[in-house]
Amino acid sequence: MNKKHIILHFKQLLTMAILTLLINPLLFAQSDITPVISYLLDTSNDEITLGNGTRYYFDATLGDDENIGTSPNQALQTISGFRKLTLNPGDNVLFKRGEIWQGSSIPVQFSGTINQPITFAVYGDPSKPQPIISSLITLKNTNWVNIDIEKNRWKTAVDVPIKRLLNGTSEMLNARNVDEVNSGQRWYSEKTANGTYNLYIYSEGNPSSVYNLRHSRNSTFSIKNKSYINITQLNLQ
Repeated sequence: MNKKHIILHFKQLLTMAILTLLINPLLFAQSDITPVISYLLDTSNDEITLGNGTRYYFDATLGDDENIGTSPNQALQTISGFRKLTLNPGDNVLFKRGEIWQGSSIPVQFSGTINQPITFAVYGDPSKPQPIISSLITLKNTNWVNIDIEKNRWKTAVDVPIKRLLNGTSEMLNARNVDEVNSGQRWYSEKTANGTYNLYIYSEGNPSSVYNLRHSRNSTFSIKNKSYINITQLNLQ
């Protein structure tokens, strides 16, 4: 490897490390981020540099998981379709602009290489908004009980563990225990003996009326012990 290649190699690693610092850890499996996974907070529609491998296309409206996925008119549709793919270094996973994947968590099971990362990016009409990929779903069918009127502390039972809780688009604060649920935007969840979960929240009225609650039990991207993954121009929530 000559001096020019060494400098290029160093710049690639440095760029990826800097971009990693910009990652919202709630969007990723938190203990699994490595310095060679980059999430570029790019709101432009600039041309994207893709790898030389296969391009897989996703269209939430017109796609079909029975398609092969290797052209826009043969696009896959859901994250379940993604789970069937075997990705190789240099491959690209492209989501159509203007589309939404709701309640989805993307498990990345393969690694790229330094010269051929696996890229998650976009395609389609550049005048349309970036595709949204969100692991969030609306918190439904809640029966809130005020367990402490003086401290405005409420409780409800939920069926799944909650990793994130949002009021609309605002991230709420996860308390360390029930006693810390003592001010606005704070919540706590714990598992019960029968395998369900209790969710506690501070609210000055019934939370169903005060908040627009959305939650997630998973990170948007699950990347465990994988490397050289580029993610760009996706609106991750």
